[in-house]
Amino acid sequence: MPYRLQITADQQHAWDQLLQAASEQLTLALARVIDDPYGTTEPYDSDDQDDVMRQLVLSDLVTALLVVDATKTVRIMQIIYLG
Repeated sequence: MPYRLQITADQQHAWDQLLQAASEQLTLALARVIDDPYGTTEPYDSDDQDDVMRQLVLSDLVTALLVVDATKTVRIMQIIYLG
């Protein structure tokens, strides 16, 4: 069963401000993340037992994610545009 994606209004605004190509790249990548959050991302900095910080690294973006296995959710914590 896939994970559910969660996003705050601030991060949704950041996503909405991306160039179309970057936004599409993020959308497609996050579709893969909700099916396999560990196989499609890299460790962020530190992990604990319940909540795990991961990062999705794309050509023009780095997105910080919080993966919560207990609730099967992936929360977007920060979107950083590098382009």
